[in-house]
Amino acid sequence: MAAFGNTGDAELERLFAQVAWYQKPSFPEFLARVQEARKAGFAVDRASIQGITQVSVPILSPSWELLLVLTAAAHSHDIDSDAVGPLSRAMQSAAARLSESLRLLHLG
Repeated sequence: MAAFGNTGDAELERLFAQVAWYQKPSFPEFLARVQEARKAGFAVDRASIQGITQVSVPILSPSWELLLVLTAAAHSHDIDSDAVGPLSRAMQSAAARLSESLRLLHLG
């Protein structure tokens, strides 16, 4: 959400301080992850919940505003590094189709 939302760094830091993590990164490390997700178009989280890996993609409005986040979560041993690329591409395709359909729900 941080990578595709409109929240500034100061507000992100305030919100970041409130989140409980299994292995909490430093705020600068978190910002680096946000930049990486923005560049890649998806995020991979292997640290928030022990033993769980999450892959997330944004669902954007036609004007590129963040509406929702589509997340796949599984045991970390089921989503290895080789699986992330194909999974994220499939999820991005699904997110694009969902984005087109959201107008019917008046969400975007």
